[in-house]
Amino acid sequence: GTTTITYRNTNNCTQTAIFTVNALPTITGTLNACVGFTSTLTGSATAHATTPWTSSNTAVATVSSSGVVTGVSAGTSTVTYRNTNNCVITVTFTVNPLPLAPTVTTPINLCIGVTASALTATGTNLKWYTVATGGTASTVAPVPPTIALATLNYWVSQSTTAGCEGPRANITAVVQPSPVLTITSLSPYGFLFCKNLTVTLKGTSAIAATWQWDSTGINVSGANTDTLAVGTAGKWGLTVASVYGCKKREEVTVYKDSSSIPILSPPSSIICEEGSALLTCSPGFTSYTFDWMKDGLFVSPATPKDNLKNASVPGLYAVKVTNRYGCIDTTNKVSITTYPKPLKPTITNTPPVLSLSAGPYTYYQWYRNGSNIIGTNAKNYTYTSNGTYFAQITDGNGCLNNSDTIIIKGLSIDKANTTAYTIKVYPNPTSSLLNIEAPIKVNVQMTDALGRLVFEGKEVKQIDMADFADGNYFLRITDENNQSVSVEKISKVSN
Repeated sequence: GTTTITYRNTNNCTQTAIFTVNALPTITGTLNACVGFTSTLTGSATAHATTPWTSSNTAVATVSSSGVVTGVSAGTSTVTYRNTNNCVITVTFTVNPLPLAPTVTTPINLCIGVTASALTATGTNLKWYTVATGGTASTVAPVPPTIALATLNYWVSQSTTAGCEGPRANITAVVQPSPVLTITSLSPYGFLFCKNLTVTLKGTSAIAATWQWDSTGINVSGANTDTLAVGTAGKWGLTVASVYGCKKREEVTVYKDSSSIPILSPPSSIICEEGSALLTCSPGFTSYTFDWMKDGLFVSPATPKDNLKNASVPGLYAVKVTNRYGCIDTTNKVSITTYPKPLKPTITNTPPVLSLSAGPYTYYQWYRNGSNIIGTNAKNYTYTSNGTYFAQITDGNGCLNNSDTIIIKGLSIDKANTTAYTIKVYPNPTSSLLNIEAPIKVNVQMTDALGRLVFEGKEVKQIDMADFADGNYFLRITDENNQSVSVEKISKVSN
């Protein structure tokens, strides 16, 4: 306002003047700012023409002539405003520091197709961006998508309680591929293992860093390489992980060879020196191979497709069987032994009777000129014609031996009282039907290797042996007068 000021001297003379008192100016606006940011202050009345605004500490804050204060560094400075009346007012202006960038982990490796977690950073009042500068901030941490291989960039800053936002930290998220994994078998039999053996599984993956095998989902301790020897049937899996932790699991089914153990039969046989025993290896599938052994050595020549063998030499027989999967088993051992050969008979010629020496013989058969004489099954034989004669004897074991040949000549007439016949028995071995061809009606008896009667018939031309057990049989053929014609050894085999 104004007032009149009067001055009076000693002479009582006076002088008056009008005195004006101007109002102090005011400052409005925000009295703080962050480093690097500004705050605009406004002074009342008309600003001084030359120096309206000043800062006491320009290292902390500067002020323009229009009142724009710029924060330079953290601290305080006194800002003065002067108007045209040279009236001044001061305020304390605070410059707040900027926080550091948040602490982050980068890069972050993600796996394709695996849902990622939201990004994280260490700081306060975090703000998230998809650009390095500018952009719109979000207080919600982003979740990187993993539907495709990609390199994704995100930025994050933190703010103080004074609202100062610091620089942004970059986070790079890389979506990595999953491993490609295959499981194969190193066994020639595929995913099948033979009894008492194993199958080796092998995993193949170009980017696998770790390996873990499992059995039906349960990890196998110590199975951490690309191969595994498996000796148990079931489901076996392999999980691999890349250096980025991306995983892949594959599973295969492993089978155990369940083929039946091959058996060689009969368990043992005793044969005559001139005979043989039919050995049968079962099962005899055509897809199998059979390597016969005698006394631990392979029999030569080999017959790998033959599961049957007529063994005529004593010894221990076995068969190494390879089935259709390539699995190998060895049968039980079968012992083949021989009966002692019957004592060779001798012929005494007391014309016209040929007599055989005594012995443990059960059957006799006389021959003339190489052909059997029908009905001559006695110890003695009366000849009526010239020729060469010998006798064949059979002992209780069915074993044969021949006498020496004796020549009869000088008879006045050559008239045979017997007739030689040719008897055909076929096929031998047989799997079913056995045919008998003879020029006369014949009767037959068939016994097994133990002497048990298994068939008997009259006027027989054919025997059905399909239901007979595999092995050797003796067929005794007689004429209508029950005189012995022939003794044949028959082998029965299965198809």
